[in-house]
Amino acid sequence: MLTRIMRRSTEALLTAPVMQDYLIAAGVPDRRVWSEFHLGAGSDQITAELTEGDWSALAVLGLVSPPSRKLGMAWATGMNLPTYDPRDPERVVGVVRLTPAQNHHRFITRHVGLACGADIASASRVVLADVPLLGLRLANYGVAGVAIVEDTAVLPPLVDWLHGRELVIAGFRSASRAAIRAALGPLGAHAQEVMVLPEIERSPISSKELLGFGVVPKQEPLGLHLLRDLHRYARVRIGVGDGAAALRTLGIDDARFIETCSIGYLPPDYHRALSSDQQRIIGDRVPGHVLVVPALDADATVVDCMLVRVSDGSVIPTVHDAPRGLIAARVATSYDAIIVVDSLQDAADLAVEGHRNVLLLRGTEDAKANAARIAASGVRAADVRCERQRPEIASLLRDAGIVIGPIAAEEPVVLAFPTLVVSNASVGAVPSAETSAVAEPAASPLILVDHDQRTEQATFSADDITYSCEVPWDERTRVGIRIVRGGHEHPDRIDLAEDAQRRRCASSAALRVGAAASVIETHLAQLHRGIRELVERASASSRSVAKLTSMSDTDRASALAFAKQPRLLDRIASDLDTLGWIGEDTAKRFTILAALSRLHDHPVWVSLTTSTDGDRSAGIDAITAITPPEHLIHVSRLTDNTFTYADPTSLRHKLLVIDDASAITAGVATALRVLRRRGAISAPRVERDPVRGDIRTTFVEIHGPIAVFTACSGEIDQRIQPLMVAVESDESPEHIERILSDRRRRIAQAPGHLDSQCEALVARLRNFQRVLMARRVTVPFAERIQGFGTSPRARRDHETLLALIASHALLHQHQRPDLGGSVVATAEDFTVATALMQERLVIEQAELGQHARRLLLAITSAQVSSFTMQDLGRLLPEWNRHSFRNGLSELMALDYLVSPRGGRGAARIYHVTGSLGGPMAPISRIFLQPVGELAEVGGSESANVTLRQDTG
Repeated sequence: MLTRIMRRSTEALLTAPVMQDYLIAAGVPDRRVWSEFHLGAGSDQITAELTEGDWSALAVLGLVSPPSRKLGMAWATGMNLPTYDPRDPERVVGVVRLTPAQNHHRFITRHVGLACGADIASASRVVLADVPLLGLRLANYGVAGVAIVEDTAVLPPLVDWLHGRELVIAGFRSASRAAIRAALGPLGAHAQEVMVLPEIERSPISSKELLGFGVVPKQEPLGLHLLRDLHRYARVRIGVGDGAAALRTLGIDDARFIETCSIGYLPPDYHRALSSDQQRIIGDRVPGHVLVVPALDADATVVDCMLVRVSDGSVIPTVHDAPRGLIAARVATSYDAIIVVDSLQDAADLAVEGHRNVLLLRGTEDAKANAARIAASGVRAADVRCERQRPEIASLLRDAGIVIGPIAAEEPVVLAFPTLVVSNASVGAVPSAETSAVAEPAASPLILVDHDQRTEQATFSADDITYSCEVPWDERTRVGIRIVRGGHEHPDRIDLAEDAQRRRCASSAALRVGAAASVIETHLAQLHRGIRELVERASASSRSVAKLTSMSDTDRASALAFAKQPRLLDRIASDLDTLGWIGEDTAKRFTILAALSRLHDHPVWVSLTTSTDGDRSAGIDAITAITPPEHLIHVSRLTDNTFTYADPTSLRHKLLVIDDASAITAGVATALRVLRRRGAISAPRVERDPVRGDIRTTFVEIHGPIAVFTACSGEIDQRIQPLMVAVESDESPEHIERILSDRRRRIAQAPGHLDSQCEALVARLRNFQRVLMARRVTVPFAERIQGFGTSPRARRDHETLLALIASHALLHQHQRPDLGGSVVATAEDFTVATALMQERLVIEQAELGQHARRLLLAITSAQVSSFTMQDLGRLLPEWNRHSFRNGLSELMALDYLVSPRGGRGAARIYHVTGSLGGPMAPISRIFLQPVGELAEVGGSESANVTLRQDTG
């Protein structure tokens, strides 16, 4: 009965286009597979001629209930897949119902049999697939002996038949494969298991080899849209700085060359930005961690790409079978004498030497395809410097009418008003007889009439035609132009570097202004050269690609020599005096180490605090000046979405300088707290997929660590106060006088000498920090550090001390021992860090208010043991009596000061108590427990313990 019903269902599939389309879309387009597995569709024809006996038989099989007479197999919303006993493959024993709309499949009869072809009885190897579509797809790929296991309960009765055959278990999920193996019993131990992905092509190569695919479908060609999107995505990665290290590794650091070639970068995980279809089409033809150099056709469309692996510099010249398009086509349209090379590194080296007329060809096939195009672009001479196939490439260019030989050095056009003439540059090595074969356009040279740098507009003229155009400040070549002749004008916006766009613009303008299209096209090429010379004259740097910082061998050797000097912290602090940060030695040393703490996992965050009228710009300016730009993020304010849209690695081991802490909003403060405690920030953001173009929400994690450096007036904002270490400003009259004296001295000196001295210091300190690597620090004596209390504040002080020890060790990392790649801190690092913590513990551990803290700092700095209110007025002349009373009341309440009341009319005298430990007393609370001794909980605190060498 089932066999007869399935025969009618199979016939119904031939007239069911919806189900046929589903099978084709699901990866089973081969009709022979449909026939082999006897696939059927639901149709009313199945029940058209059923007798009462047939309905009774179907009821016995459980396919219908007697009152309704509704057969699920006949419904047109699904398909029917019969199952067989492989020992009798001609008789249907069960039916699996497939419902495409819900993507469901299940037995509608009793659970028995395998879905398979008629050849299964003679198969020596059986491939057991866990779901119907997988089995059908495998059969579509030519895999023999495929059997679909809808329910593992069908396997135990077939163990005897399966015995002696090679068994392969294929499935999407490991759980289903394990279930099949378990159902096979003892046979499962010998079965081979392979993972097959829903998209068969993307399955592991080992899986495809084991299954014995007959013919793997040929990969689709990379379409123009996909190439355009890949290049656009690669350019975005360069723009955000992802490719900076890759460019530096390959020695490509000229921004104009990168812009001319439109170089992009594909990170190792760029496939995640692609759709599944795009990933399938690309396959392994475009690897990750490569530079992408596009090749354009005559219409400026990306038709090919050259790929350069960053790891070893190897080149994939094309993503097609043969090169297409031309790399850096704008070079051919901008110069009539070019240098031809076949290596990206050679082209980059020539660009660094000042050669802008370098054209890259990818071998003889590329030269053969583009020789005529290069000649038609206006190139008259070429110096071929290719490393491979040089004679063949030179011959192909010569056949196109290009003279081969050394060319004269390009002389820049000198701009002069009002008679600047912009024409094709002369080629000194080209004899006139050689060049007469290519006729020059009959057009007069352009003359620069006006250039307004404020409005970025320029005007050129030739005969009776006037060209008004934009002059971009960067390397853009797409500009707006206005062509005027005889009262008629033609406005347009085109890319002057693309010959196709110039040609289209010339054709349109010729109809409007009544001039020859060939003349206008020649003028547009000259206009491109004229604008480029104006941009070079203004010394505009490219904004598309950030300039990369590199050190010469001499600078690196000098930086390493400086890194091995003793007392580096003192030397750098002294240099900051020269740069304008006067005095405040403790604050300078503390801040230097805090800035360097960005190189380890637990950075110190510092806030330079001052009174309302105080100025902390000297400290901010000095630290930012000596920090390498690639290590620095300097902002005036942060918005709540700043970190949400940051690059995941853009903050790692960076120094974030915020000019004013009062500009930190609640959202930014929350983000900073999470970043400090977790070392990363996770947030959703809405962005447009650079490849697919759709809007999507992605979750990103921005990683630290990052050091934060800011300034504020008065109290630190309570939202970030627990994160920051406050470094107080010295606002004593003596210090202010030193600052004013230094400023007068600087004004009196000749500016040239001081400027050159500061520039040399900044360059030396930046290069020094570039040779300092982010490394772990081992503090072997960390367990012996004693003297901290048990309050929550003591924990933060302890972490700050350890961070300062690590920073001082990293500052001297080229002098410190190495232990498994980790810098080992020494007793000197402990001594320096402890000294810097002195004022922190004396003042901060008391948890004093602002007025008491400032007043106590002034007293300790002045080294006085007793004083009056009049004395305080000289120490802090900007304070009023209310501020003094607030500070004195708190200090006396905490027994830092005592003051017996005097008689009427007598000045009140305040005395410093022993709890302060004497003015500028050395820290007595922090010490190293001697080796071999155990610290006693609650024991008395030792004073000024002499450091001992740890020998064990």
